[in-house]
Amino acid sequence: MKKRIAAMLFALSLCLGGAAAMPANAGVEFDPAGAEELRIGEEYWLECGEEGLYRFTAPTPECFLTEQELKEIDGSLYGLPVGGHKLYSASGAYLGIISYSNDSELGGWTAFEPGETYYLEVKALDKDGQFFTFSPVLPEKDGTASQERERTVALTEENVEKFIPGETTELWDVYTVTERFSAVFDGELCMTDFFILPCEAYFDGAELTVSSGKATYSAVERCVSETAGDAKVYEKAAFSAEPGPGLLVYAANLFSYVKGDGKKADATLTYRVSVPSGKRLIDSGDGYFRAADAHDIYSDVSENIWYTRSITYCAEKGYMTGMPGGIFSPGTPLTRAQTAQILARIAGADLSKYAGKQSFSDVKPGAWYAKAVEWARENGVTSGVGGGLFAPDRAVTRQELAVFARALAGVLGITVIEPASLGPFIDREEVSPWAKDSMAWAVGAGLFAGTSVNKLSPKLNASRAQISRIVMNFAEGPLSGAVPSPADGSYFLEGGTCGYGVYQEMIDMTGKEEPKMLYIGLPCADPSAGYEGIAGEFEYRGCTTDLLTLEDLADGRAEEKIKGADLIWVTGGSSRMLIARLQKYGADKYLREAAANGTVMCGSSAGAICFGRYGTSGTGPERYINLAAVGCADIVVCPHGFETERVGKMKELLAARPGLIGVAVDGGALEIHGGMFRVYTDKNFKSSAYKYKYADGEFTEEDINSPDWRPLSELFG
Repeated sequence: MKKRIAAMLFALSLCLGGAAAMPANAGVEFDPAGAEELRIGEEYWLECGEEGLYRFTAPTPECFLTEQELKEIDGSLYGLPVGGHKLYSASGAYLGIISYSNDSELGGWTAFEPGETYYLEVKALDKDGQFFTFSPVLPEKDGTASQERERTVALTEENVEKFIPGETTELWDVYTVTERFSAVFDGELCMTDFFILPCEAYFDGAELTVSSGKATYSAVERCVSETAGDAKVYEKAAFSAEPGPGLLVYAANLFSYVKGDGKKADATLTYRVSVPSGKRLIDSGDGYFRAADAHDIYSDVSENIWYTRSITYCAEKGYMTGMPGGIFSPGTPLTRAQTAQILARIAGADLSKYAGKQSFSDVKPGAWYAKAVEWARENGVTSGVGGGLFAPDRAVTRQELAVFARALAGVLGITVIEPASLGPFIDREEVSPWAKDSMAWAVGAGLFAGTSVNKLSPKLNASRAQISRIVMNFAEGPLSGAVPSPADGSYFLEGGTCGYGVYQEMIDMTGKEEPKMLYIGLPCADPSAGYEGIAGEFEYRGCTTDLLTLEDLADGRAEEKIKGADLIWVTGGSSRMLIARLQKYGADKYLREAAANGTVMCGSSAGAICFGRYGTSGTGPERYINLAAVGCADIVVCPHGFETERVGKMKELLAARPGLIGVAVDGGALEIHGGMFRVYTDKNFKSSAYKYKYADGEFTEEDINSPDWRPLSELFG
């Protein structure tokens, strides 16, 4: 069996342009001037017919080149061959092609001289384009190594301004991370990567800075490498990421080669991490960084309690602070004075102009809350409790909070909230007459979900934990209507065919009679495939339509087309090809900016995956992968949710990133609009939709298949 498979692969490699061994054919000339630095282990993408020339320094004595991850067949490793490639030495000598197999019948892995420079020329021959990755072969039994690692993290700069095109200027804190490595080897030849693994850090709301068109958080200082005896240390370090909500990635590899016994190699890696000011950087010690959560900041807040996220949110935004002694005191009632201070912070009020004023007899001008109370009175947020009193020390009730929130929304110009009926709540008659309209507004805005399934408890004193949840719901609901957020924009993420009514539903989401629709067919080898049929459906309904072509991407017209559309429709196909094309030309950034500015983002299958932070894609029979996607909506999108293997793959990703949510949809669409969500489907189609989340070592699965609109906070809660 092994020989037959090997023979088939060998025949295929010959058809694709050569043998696995490297013939010493010198004299072939090429121009190395335009060669791009090849990053070891990174995936590359070329369009059909496109050529690329790459320069690299061999990291190990043996390497391989493959289109997909390696698979073991009868003890040998094979990858999918990369067609149309040629390998050259530093002097320009043609060396043949690089092997994709360790099978001796195919020539085995290609031999390299570590530290030497080589050139790789690749031409995409496949009609669908070409993926490829160049990776080192790690020796298994050539020696042993013992390693030690030490990491230190220090805050080195505070309140650093970094300009982000199209965004307001933010302040950042810069942490310097120093990692020291030491390894002792025993054997004739041994290699190690010093345990430097891909590192991911999550910062809610963080944005990447942009410099010369390349997204990067900060430059990585060059590693300081030392040698001992015959030990040689080669280093390659990078710290970069595609722009996306809350995700940073750095990858660093230090390769060491040792001949002889008992040799030692040392190296130091220094890099800088930028986080929004006021956030604390947490080093988990296992290669991961994250921003501090509430349980890291306050000793009385546990991890993954219902209020953990909202307390973290309020602390990071500066809306609420802790109590003396490093606690938050989540169960303590909030006073009316504290509420006024929080409302002023949410509004971004300049309180200096209210100093020395006194409108309530029980609020002295020198009190810590006096300016906030005066601001609230002058702006119509409060009129006090009557008799010229404000009652600053009295605990605030839930119905009072509803009145405050509605008044603050008016101050901020938010008038689009539709009041809800209080009919489902059995204690609706307990709501005071002066608070009924405000309570109906607050329920409609998603601020109050009830203290139980059918109770509002309007006169119950609100605890600090409850207030944090209401404040977060306000900021992510009504307040986000004033400042568009990529997380709660307008999306129609179709998990499978759900009827022809989808076209009119998308058009209605734009709020325009004749919206401009942009069709993106990049998941297909021919981006124009399917355009005529989809365009006909939209034009029939009064839209103007346009198509995003590969020429638009290459010639720089993509930004104008994407930002000029009212509705963007991304079709299904190859998710890997779609994401690769978008990232290669920077069009993923334009999609994020369009989503933040109110463009309705729609997609089916691969197109639905496109708009999530991650997506679970099928690349062939029995093979699923998780992809980092465009990152408009902070979810994992899993279309075709009836495929249990696909859902299982999504759950692997969620287990590695606790707190992130995944949505598996089939026969319907996850519809997000105006801070609300639902599952849309035509009545003739049967849909399913489930929300998945991993916390405290367990998965939760929630059926969200409902046509009724619900607050978006429920989806992310």
